[in-house]
Amino acid sequence: MWAARRDDGLEQLVSVVDIGALVAFTLLHASVVGWFVVRRAEGAPVWWRHLVIPVLGAAVTVAVIVEASRTAQLVGAVWLVVGLGVLVAQRERRAHDQGSGPDAGVSPGG
Repeated sequence: MWAARRDDGLEQLVSVVDIGALVAFTLLHASVVGWFVVRRAEGAPVWWRHLVIPVLGAAVTVAVIVEASRTAQLVGAVWLVVGLGVLVAQRERRAHDQGSGPDAGVSPGG
């Protein structure tokens, strides 16, 4: 409805959708670095594949986000905050569920 009532509505809607995809790709690049370089999962990282390429990819997506419309940036920021809130809530719930089960306080094998 919002986009249909504006002269530049389609352009704004496309920009908002693009921001969502760009933020997701930026977080994907950060996840690759986190998984392979920081956590060192899957053995020793291949530096160009696990650090250089994701950092360059994130830099490109951030540059495009910076050039997007302010409306799209605002909507993207709101969705990012909502997503981070859901992540925090899920982690807290998971920690609470693990700490209150029938085996809470019992070490494995003992």
